[in-house]
Formats: sequence, structure tokens, C-alpha cells
Amino acid sequence: MRPLPARSGPWTVVACLWVVVTAANAYYIVPSGILPVVMDELAIGPTAASLLVSVMFGTQVVVGVPVGIALDRLDNRRAIAAATLVLIAAYAWSWQAAASGAFWSLLAARAVATPMTAALWTASINVTGRQFPPSQQATAVGVVTSAPAAGFAIGLVTGPLVASRLGWDAVFAIYAAPVAVGCAAFWVASHRFDLSGGTAASPNPADFKRLLSRRAIWNVAAMAFLGFSLYAFVTSWVPTYLTDQLGVSLAYGGLFVALFPAIGIVARGGSGYVSDRFFGHRRRPVALLSFVVSVPAVALVAGANTWLVVLVALLVSGLFVQLGLGLFYAQAREIADTNVVATAVGFTTSMAVLGGFVAPIVGGFLIEQSGYPAAFGYAIGVGVVGIALAWVAPEPELSAR
Repeated sequence: MRPLPARSGPWTVVACLWVVVTAANAYYIVPSGILPVVMDELAIGPTAASLLVSVMFGTQVVVGVPVGIALDRLDNRRAIAAATLVLIAAYAWSWQAAASGAFWSLLAARAVATPMTAALWTASINVTGRQFPPSQQATAVGVVTSAPAAGFAIGLVTGPLVASRLGWDAVFAIYAAPVAVGCAAFWVASHRFDLSGGTAASPNPADFKRLLSRRAIWNVAAMAFLGFSLYAFVTSWVPTYLTDQLGVSLAYGGLFVALFPAIGIVARGGSGYVSDRFFGHRRRPVALLSFVVSVPAVALVAGANTWLVVLVALLVSGLFVQLGLGLFYAQAREIADTNVVATAVGFTTSMAVLGGFVAPIVGGFLIEQSGYPAAFGYAIGVGVVGIALAWVAPEPELSAR
């Protein structure tokens, strides 16, 4: 397909998709901000309550590749519209289940919402990449990858506010409105563009097998796994660490750590621009920066004895960890043949989410068995492996795309 020039039209489409993905991710994380209320209303314990969040992470690990394969065979514009409709229905279902106090129904509704959220994420990256020439794709895709960070921040901030004013069950329905409006605006703004994949041949099993046998795609997916592991470890355990070791209140500890994902809006959104503008479209320097700076910053969090130093270290680590996370999806597209780019993005996403799923569990186990030094040692080790992989990270062949 002939790439379209980067004029206002494509950027309008990107803005619409950003709204959709942001709102979908706000729903994704919103129970985390009201877990005490959820436990009281549903008469469940912490483990069951945490399932309302972890079920979406766990399900996305499984569905990422199948969703990508499907999107490589479908018109992505229509797929976004269909996924939005099903997602809104899942929101309504989860709202009704919450209002009825039906825990298992609510859990099932959120599990059903996960493939739709995955489809919106993967298709949005795919559509964005198709609208821009190769030299500008990483910049544009980077903007879309900032949406989950924005969605998580919005969900955590607005969840308690919505629960206090409209009832806790309303948090599962409130984000349907921006998802619907964003999708409708996307449908109108994108009508001039061919988003179906153009002349790329429909993929066959051999194409998928060839993609998943390439060392380069495993390198990028592994970096995404390690980067998201660092991200999830810090956001999960640093608030408790600050309370236990530095005497910071849990409220302030949570506020400090909230800056970690919030700065990702800037880091992820600007990752492609940094690569394209300052490193001549090279991806390896950005991947190296991501891990090389993050490792000592996370170590400083563990070694600092004042909250101000911890705050600075969190900001630095959050900025650079997510600088890489914003770029890995663009790298995955660049590695793949044109007819399997959605599968590449889906595979990379599944690996990233797997890292986010595993790291808090490993961290908790190490804290319980050996204390915080072992847990932070694990996080630093993750970053060191990331440095090794970034050293040999693949570079794009922009002229071929």
C-alpha cells in the first residue's frame, strides 16, 4: 500500500484512536483504585478482588497473538468498530453484574472485554503505522503507545471520584462514553483512508511461522517483557517499600509512585520522535538508554534514605523505562512482513503483559523469603539482561517498507 503523507488528516485519526485506547485502559485498571470498596460491596477478600484486575492481564497474554493473526486478515477499520461495540456491551454487563453483587459474572464480563481491548490496541498501532511513511511511523506509533499510560492514570484518579458520586458500580460503565465517541470520530475521520492492508497478500500459516521463528522479533518481544517487568515491579512494590523502610505514609507512597506511570505519557509518546529526530531512525540507542539509565535509577530507589532522592529516582526510572516501552511496538512492526504486522504487535504485547504479570509475583515471593534487597536485586538483574538484549537490538530497514 502506498503510504499516505503525514498531514492533518492522519493525525486526526491518531487522536481519535488515542482517545479510544485511553478510555479502554481506564476501564482496564479502574478496580485498583477502589479495591477496599469492591471488597466491602462484594464481600470478598483481597485475592478475589485482585482477580478483577489480573484477569485482564492474564487473558491478554493468551489472546494477544490470536487477535493479531485475526487483524492481519481483517479490515482493521471495521475491526475497531466491531470491537468497540462488543466492548461497550461488556461494560454494560460488568455494570449490571457489579450492581447485582455478582462477582463471578463481573469477572466473566471483564474477561470478555479483554480480547476487545487487545484488538483496539493492536489495530490502533497497525492503522497508525499504515498512514505514515516509514520514516515517520515510529513517531506516530509512539503517540498511540502513550494511551495506556494515560488510561491507567485517568482510571486510578477518576475511579474513586466516580464511585463516591455515582456509586462504585458506575466505574465499570463510565468509560463507555469516551470509547464510543472516540470510535465514532475515528470512523468519520478515517473514511478517506485505505486501512485494510492495501495490496499485502493475505497471510498463511507459513507467514506466521516465519515471523515467530525470527530472532529479531524474539529480541524485541523479550525487551518488552523485561521493560514491562521493571515497570510493574516498581508500581507494585515501591509504595509498600517506602512505607516499610522510609516511614512514608501509604497515601504519599502511592502518590509518588503514581508519577512513574504518569510520566509515561511523555516518555512513550515521545519515544519514536527521539529515535527519528535525534538518532536518525535508529532504535538501538533508545533501547540502550532505556535500560542503561533505568538500572541505576531503580538501584537508587532501593539505596536512598530520603523521600526526595526516591522521588527523583522514580521520575528518572519511569521516564527511561517507558521510553523503551513506547518504541518496542514500532520495532515489532518494522521487523515483520507487511501482511503479519498485527501479529508481530500482538506477540510483543503478550510478552510485555506477561512480564507485567510475573514481576509483581516474583517480587512478592522474594520479599517474603529474603526481604527487599533480594527483590530489588531481581529488578536490577532484569534491567541488566535488558541492556544485553538492547546491545544487539535490530534496526529498521526503512527503505524496504
